[in-house]
Amino acid sequence: MSLAVFKVTLKTLTPLIVTKSEGFRGFIYTSLKHYLPGSTVQGAIFTSLINEGFISSKDAFELSSNDLINTLPALAIPNEGTYEYFRNVGIAHALCLKPKVCKDRGLVKCIDVGKSISEIVGGRLKELIRDEVSAIADSLGVHPSELSDFSGNVIVKVGGLWRDASSLNMVRPKTYVSIAVKDWGGVEPGKLYAYEYIERGTKFITFISCVKDSETYKLLKDLESSGRVDVRIGRATSRGLGLTRLGIKECTLEELMGLGKGLGLNEVRDGDLVAFEVLSPTFILDPLPRPLKRGDVITDRLGLGLKADVLAVLVSKYGVGTYRGWSIYTNTPKLTVKGLPQGSLIITKIYAPKGIDLVSTLLSTTFLGISDIGNGFNTLLPLRKDIYAS
Repeated sequence: MSLAVFKVTLKTLTPLIVTKSEGFRGFIYTSLKHYLPGSTVQGAIFTSLINEGFISSKDAFELSSNDLINTLPALAIPNEGTYEYFRNVGIAHALCLKPKVCKDRGLVKCIDVGKSISEIVGGRLKELIRDEVSAIADSLGVHPSELSDFSGNVIVKVGGLWRDASSLNMVRPKTYVSIAVKDWGGVEPGKLYAYEYIERGTKFITFISCVKDSETYKLLKDLESSGRVDVRIGRATSRGLGLTRLGIKECTLEELMGLGKGLGLNEVRDGDLVAFEVLSPTFILDPLPRPLKRGDVITDRLGLGLKADVLAVLVSKYGVGTYRGWSIYTNTPKLTVKGLPQGSLIITKIYAPKGIDLVSTLLSTTFLGISDIGNGFNTLLPLRKDIYAS
């Protein structure tokens, strides 16, 4: 089996609501702004395939259950300039810091996990953080106490420096307040609710991946050749919200190998230590979903024989590790999934059979996910070279 990866661009045509949290008595719902879950985006793409007549809802459900499919979280990007996932747009990992007060607003600094991995495994994490935080604070001219954990947040590289995406004003959230309406059409005194939404014109990028020449691959190629594709994402789509223009294009082998080289994967050998960054809620079935922990084993979904023993886990502070949803197909609540939140770091020791291409196999943990579950979950980024420390 060979991997097929499609680059996806999204641009909102109407206001977008993807609920992050619910306030007091349901009065206000806050929305995700710079990060859209891969499972949400994948569901929207398959719903569009159903609505456009490419596939029936029953077949779509069977494909998502049986085919190897995965979608990365969609990350917001500026409207102007060229931005690429894993090059100048990403998610801050558990060793990324942001100064509370700094002349350069929004600056993010990272402790190089690629160079520090042996110290983490060797039990010298506290000493490492103390020394690196002091060095970063000195370089910025601030006290170490002025640096705060920034893990799990979207960051963008501008002018050669990584910055907090929210400091770039590329996502414009607003709030819509309305009166709660009863089933029979009347209103109830004192009942209000409000939604935070993202204004139209916001751009996101992501990837959706599958096995070459599978049924899913053929459907995605149909989408690619159809040109203009509109999908609906998030809440209140029946009222016109969440309409999004989708662009999709298959990545070339050269593009994928270039990505692997940028991550330092061509240097990885059997028995090496490799850090993985969590990009979406990551778990194993035991028998219910639970976050990975030390002693667990990571395997690739292509069945190529890659194994990674988990030696340590650094949990992200601000990532989202719990997923809840509603199945349109079964009309029932989905199983609540609790996993490691995005931005967490998993330190592993790699074992691989002789003869396999380690670069493409490690990349499959990013594009297809790990173990037995994909569909927007269990997405890891191998960081032999820490792209956020450059």
